Amino acid sequence: MEELLHKLDEETLNELKDLVRNGKEIESIKIIISKLDLKLNEAKYFYDWLCIKFKEIFIDPIDLEEIDKLIYETSILYAIKKAKEVYKIGLKEAMDYINERYAYLREINDDKFLKSREEYWKGFYS
Repeated sequence: MEELLHKLDEETLNELKDLVRNGKEIESIKIIISKLDLKLNEAKYFYDWLCIKFKEIFIDPIDLEEIDKLIYETSILYAIKKAKEVYKIGLKEAMDYINERYAYLREINDDKFLKSREEYWKGFYS
């Protein structure tokens, strides 16, 4: 998803931020389709991903810290639940978000995790 994000110019990105913030899903998806030449289902998936990405900017930092803490502690289900509540998203989107957030946190703070990479997802089935 990040690679698609980088294909958008700054003006389009700002327009999408405003549309997402105001809940204009259809208008956003039309722009995504036209600018990135995606199919409808791909554009919808990208829109959902953008919603999470942009909401991360506007949510209370305390909520984000709590999600990160749950990820570090390997409380995967609680992290997914918290992401669903904070971002007002579905289960699949929350699971995708936690997976991406995990990868990001591993990259920047690997030493904060209580379990190794090999042990982290052991026993978690989705």
